[in-house]
Amino acid sequence: MRIKARALGLPAEDYFNDKNPRRRRPALHRHAPAAVDFWDKHAKTVESWQQGGLTYYRISGQVVASLLINQFVYLEAPGSPSLYAKVIEITGKAAVLRTLKDYTHQKNSVWGVTARNRDQNFAFNLLMDPECDFITLTARPARARR
Repeated sequence: MRIKARALGLPAEDYFNDKNPRRRRPALHRHAPAAVDFWDKHAKTVESWQQGGLTYYRISGQVVASLLINQFVYLEAPGSPSLYAKVIEITGKAAVLRTLKDYTHQKNSVWGVTARNRDQNFAFNLLMDPECDFITLTARPARARR
């Protein structure tokens, strides 16, 4: 594979199963909690619309600088409406968030399988998105049960 990569002008590295790649370079966080006051800060400037059973939000402000395309944003705060969304567009100082389908609910199960938590729901949303052509998922090893 390294020879093919070199022929195509692509960088390639040896794979070492026993080494943690995160130690060599910082990991990109593909999900981030929204600030608890998210709705208060954006209530007057947010633009929202519905399309295809999903809700879209166009937000602006300082928070946009910290967002990445395809990053998941969530808000789980008591007394505040929950938000589970994916950043689908960033244009200048504005970003468009698309709400996620809830794969934790049995009505949205995939072949009878439902997500057990927020991270699995994020993964299901990626895997079932026809616009995502290539997806890699990594996870920490499961803890041994006692």
